[in-house]
Amino acid sequence: MFKVSWKVAVITFRRWLLSSKTVFGLVLLIMFSYVTYSPLNDVVRYFGVKISPWIFSFFLSFDRMIVVNAGIMMLLYSDAFLVDAYSHSMIVRCGRTAYLGGQILSIILSSLLVTAIAFICSFIMVLPSIGWDKDWGTVIHTLSNHTGDIVQKTGIQLSLVIGEIYVRTVTPLVSTLMALLLMILSNAFSSSMVGCLRVMTGKAYGTVILGILAFISMFSRDLGQLVFGTSLLYFAPMTWATPLYLNWYGTEHEPTPAYAVCALAGCILVFCILSSIRFRHGDIYDQETGG
Repeated sequence: MFKVSWKVAVITFRRWLLSSKTVFGLVLLIMFSYVTYSPLNDVVRYFGVKISPWIFSFFLSFDRMIVVNAGIMMLLYSDAFLVDAYSHSMIVRCGRTAYLGGQILSIILSSLLVTAIAFICSFIMVLPSIGWDKDWGTVIHTLSNHTGDIVQKTGIQLSLVIGEIYVRTVTPLVSTLMALLLMILSNAFSSSMVGCLRVMTGKAYGTVILGILAFISMFSRDLGQLVFGTSLLYFAPMTWATPLYLNWYGTEHEPTPAYAVCALAGCILVFCILSSIRFRHGDIYDQETGG
């Protein structure tokens, strides 16, 4: 059964990778990586000191990147679990269980690929300026304490936020590993949710829900904190894609890294179970049109 599901996953992953939506989404990911990281090269030239390679943690640190990230995920995963004519032939040949298993495996593959591309971009975009340092390094420490002064003096417009308390609290290795894990889970959460809603309703409602979640996440980072306090962050999964928005400091009423990981993983599991139940016992033609 696993071999058949794996073959389905590979075929589905290849079709996803070659689709125009995926190509456009990955191009956007690379473009925004450039916008985020390239100003750091100017900062390095200003200081005359190399930057440490631990900058991936700050990729989604700007609030506006919540919307950007949600938009990219809409492009990448809008066709999750879509049953077209080719997919229907695979179902006939492999069976529903093996086919759905392949779809779930393809979610894992696509999430790993998107995260890997984002991670590699964090090196490529600042490659001439990178120097090895097992700690955060002089540049990141300086930016965490004096970002405003540096922007005012140099005119360099930064597209990331480096928190002073965060840098003092979390080690670079732990931060990077957590950023990788959260981005993988965030991508898998988005794709499994879109796929689950398509299987359950036969429509592409998942992309609409992603937009709503992006709005809630943006609201919770700004005006929502004034109205509802920080407790709204518990219902803003798009903010969990970066470790900077999580509670590393022992304060109350904010989601911790453990909460974010468990909540994302739990939702992915629930979406996959619901998809499996509905897909095995429902009419596959309900998912063919994709809304």
